Amino acid sequence: MRAALADLRDSSWGWLEANRDAFLLRPGEPAATRGPRLKAYAELMIFVTAALRRGAATPAVERLAAFARGALDAFDWESQLMRDPHFVVALLTVVELLEATGADASRFRALVERALELRVAESLALTPYRRVEIERLLVRSRFTAPDPEAFARGVRTALALLAAPPPLWSTRDVYALTHVVFYVCDDGARDAQAVLGAREVARVTWLVRTFARIAFADGHLDLLAELLMCARFLGIDDGALAAAAVARAGAARDAQGGIPGDPAYGPFFGTYHTTLVWAFAALVLGERLAEAAA
Repeated sequence: MRAALADLRDSSWGWLEANRDAFLLRPGEPAATRGPRLKAYAELMIFVTAALRRGAATPAVERLAAFARGALDAFDWESQLMRDPHFVVALLTVVELLEATGADASRFRALVERALELRVAESLALTPYRRVEIERLLVRSRFTAPDPEAFARGVRTALALLAAPPPLWSTRDVYALTHVVFYVCDDGARDAQAVLGAREVARVTWLVRTFARIAFADGHLDLLAELLMCARFLGIDDGALAAAAVARAGAARDAQGGIPGDPAYGPFFGTYHTTLVWAFAALVLGERLAEAAA
């Protein structure tokens, strides 16, 4: 599996690098694709930063980090924030990227501070798991002080909305679960039991294990990658499923090495996210194999 993971990792990051210009806005771009492209650029920053924070500074990751950092001036961040207050999340992502690469983030920190003065974050109409996301970002970038009890309450509120039996879950619900696990575990840097009780962690672990098998059976490669990352962060050891999933993702690659998701969104928008989550998942799963071999 180690060779298959390395191959999948390199081809996924390679596709992202080969298609990096598609993450940038284009002159005169219509509104229908402007928003999705901004989202794609922000997600690229999120996963590149997460890789850097894990010490996974491969040449491709470093080149993509330099690319994302160099493209910041192509956007009018302040006017975008005033147009859409939810954009504060993207600004927090920029701050994290810059600080992870040792660059000066003061200009963007000032924009976030201004948004906080205007109480933008407090006024946002967010789903509970998105509220947990922004609170984690604000704490991690030192804009607000940690409040473990408030964070745990927010997580429990998000999980309460996911209390239905698995047959009643929607795909959106499963994505909400993966994001809650990412935030609780801080992308693998924190034990889930530092936030939740043992019984709560056991239920979340069971849900992740269950939905990972469902995603594999359904061939939902995008969701499967996120669930495998969650499994790794929660300490679930299912090498057979991981190996089968890696093989399936590898077999699904296109000629450029991208992993298609939903073709209805077109060649780029239908491919970038699945490729991005597998690029990061391959790093995370590779760490597990390295630990087991040590």
